[in-house]
Amino acid sequence: METTSKPTALVTGGSRGIGAATSRELAARGYRVAVNYFSNREAADQVVKQIEAGGGEAFAVQADVYDPRQAAELLERSVVDGRLDVLVCNAGARFVPTPLPRLSWEDFHAKVTNELASVYTLTQQALAVMGAQGGGHIVYFSSALPTARPSWAWPRTAPPRPRSTPSPASSPSRPVRSAST
Repeated sequence: METTSKPTALVTGGSRGIGAATSRELAARGYRVAVNYFSNREAADQVVKQIEAGGGEAFAVQADVYDPRQAAELLERSVVDGRLDVLVCNAGARFVPTPLPRLSWEDFHAKVTNELASVYTLTQQALAVMGAQGGGHIVYFSSALPTARPSWAWPRTAPPRPRSTPSPASSPSRPVRSAST
């Protein structure tokens, strides 16, 4: 790539769902975007094509962010002209989404440990690059539901409304006295 002063962003899990939308948005805001993917090269290439069709710059970069060696190499390959202005840690969680009442401690512990470990190397490397260039931004987010709501998900409905009107005694306009008065 030719040398420019265009800011660079790396989006892990950037080929699908929220990561793809983030990649496209960063490109629309003028960033050169490294679109990370784990196994779906076709999806990453599609995001890159969409960005380029909109006049942006992007490139696909394969890596397993759960492997510290690959994570470090991913960051090295994503830095362009010594720049990394934004790191978005969004790579998908490797676990079966389970409602909390049925989630075992072992599964919870493994998920949290793996999620934190997956961003540790990236964050550590990004801080070195960003510190040398005078700053940058790191964003962490994730979703276990990137494309559809599974059948096990809790219903997303508003709480039921009260069936009766509150009594005057519970009206917010009436002063409340403490037990000491």
